[in-house]
Amino acid sequence: MRTLSSIAEHQMVAAFLLAERTSPDFGPGVEHFRSRLGIPEPVIAQPDLSSVVENGQRARVLGYRGYGRDEALFAGFPAGVAWGMAEMELRDLQNVRYLKDPEWTALTGGSRRAADAAQRLTRSGRPGADEKLDRLILELARGRKFPPLILVGPDAGCPTEGLTLLEGHARLTAYLLRPELVSWPLEVIVGYSPDIVRWAWF
Repeated sequence: MRTLSSIAEHQMVAAFLLAERTSPDFGPGVEHFRSRLGIPEPVIAQPDLSSVVENGQRARVLGYRGYGRDEALFAGFPAGVAWGMAEMELRDLQNVRYLKDPEWTALTGGSRRAADAAQRLTRSGRPGADEKLDRLILELARGRKFPPLILVGPDAGCPTEGLTLLEGHARLTAYLLRPELVSWPLEVIVGYSPDIVRWAWF
């Protein structure tokens, strides 16, 4: 893994929403919160990262996942995370762990290693576990570029096996199932905080 640059937290928020706005699972939540708050769609779909007003609006929309509310996915998530951009090779992403979530943990056979999920799916003869993975693989084959994965860890010196995925579980699984469709190295967002180890999902 190679560190590229530091970024502000609002850049992570924008990337998170960009990724989930087209997700079958989470897209409706993004749209519901955006509409309820009266925030224009381009604020999410075409973010202006230089706009303080838009940055605040996107933070409010991400509240659908508990961001800024200390709830759901972001319950107990530490403040003051140091965010940055990095490049990761295939071997780096193979070591990354999924969130401590029953569904994703089961897919790995209990290890939470993304590579184990890909291996188990390949051995079972099901390169896509469901329509979502199949769709992502098809879009990769068509050349689509996705928003960066978002990972977290305790410090910048931790090995890649010490990183946990915050956002992008299906995309990561698709990348590992069909690595030949990915332009490596892959640009990702990584956040570091020593307090992340107390986050329930870590």
